[in-house]
Amino acid sequence: MHTIVGIDPGTTAGIAVLNFKGELVDLFSSKDMGIDEVLKHIIEFGIASVIASDVNPSPQFVNKISARTGAVVFKPDKTLPVKEKTELTKNFTIEDAHQRDSLAAAINAFNKFKNKFAKIDAMDFNEFLSEEQKDEIKHLVVHGHSIDSAIKDLIDEGKGEEEKKEEKRKEEIEPELSAEIQKIKDLENQNKVLREEIKIKEREISELEDKIFEVKGKYKLELHRDKKIKEDGQIIKSFEYGMKDLQERLNEKIAGIDNLVELWNTLAKGDIIPVGIFPEKFGGISWLRRKFKKKDYKNLQRIKILFAPNPQEHKDLLEKRILVCDEKYIKEFSGCAYVTYDDLETAKKEAEEMKYKMTKVDERKLTDIIQSYRSERN
Repeated sequence: MHTIVGIDPGTTAGIAVLNFKGELVDLFSSKDMGIDEVLKHIIEFGIASVIASDVNPSPQFVNKISARTGAVVFKPDKTLPVKEKTELTKNFTIEDAHQRDSLAAAINAFNKFKNKFAKIDAMDFNEFLSEEQKDEIKHLVVHGHSIDSAIKDLIDEGKGEEEKKEEKRKEEIEPELSAEIQKIKDLENQNKVLREEIKIKEREISELEDKIFEVKGKYKLELHRDKKIKEDGQIIKSFEYGMKDLQERLNEKIAGIDNLVELWNTLAKGDIIPVGIFPEKFGGISWLRRKFKKKDYKNLQRIKILFAPNPQEHKDLLEKRILVCDEKYIKEFSGCAYVTYDDLETAKKEAEEMKYKMTKVDERKLTDIIQSYRSERN
């Protein structure tokens, strides 16, 4: 699912998520959320197509989230006044001003595109398209495509997908990777953004080196007559510290790209298996990262293995033929969950042993009940 995300950054961050029908999917606020935490929260509800702000110019925090997700930034022509934000959100239950501002930003962005969305929904070809395909057309339109070119791109891409599906039918295992492929595309976009950031940092380092050389030259010429030598020395140290800090951050970016490439190659070899974040599932495997609720039973279809904290607490899922494994074997990178082939086998083995023990306990309890009943009869 593609989404429109409104963000109100600050010490307390507000996040609002709408789908392309303008329906509220999530409204949330929390203190001390960094970029990584906000990204993880957004990814849980789908692929962000638009990152919206209620102020103009948009904050750097919003721009960075946009760069990391590949979404377009939407900002109003001028900063939304409180009266307008209150009017936009009057039909929703809001807990604080941060939720109000993020929701107003998302609704304002949706209103910008809703006429084009309505035109797409009204076209005759819609009866042949799934909701997911309609969303993909709207996603392309949001990113600057015309409706006609978006439809053409979707048709061309669909032909390629049919060929890929035909090849997958020949394999023994047919994992559901459609969402994972989209995440990989998002990671490719993030990769491009990171490389651009690296180029910018390299230019900044080069400029700092030039400034250091210039200051050092002045320092040598005025060594015996300039009373501000100590101040110049501090400037040099400050520049050198800044260069060192930029170099360390550059190394972290490079390491992140290397890790991404390594993960991608490992996925291609089949050494790791993608895991959906509940209610998503890939190849019948899902990861429950929160408390299980009654309404979640409807999302258990086609799940064969469920990773969760405290697996022994999910005894009722065994009756649905779902193997519950310990989440300690799950690994995560940039919002993508996965498990190695060996760890999956180990987790399954442990889960089977736990299932066997729990079954034996139930059998003993039943035997005790029967014996107690017979004793009372006698």
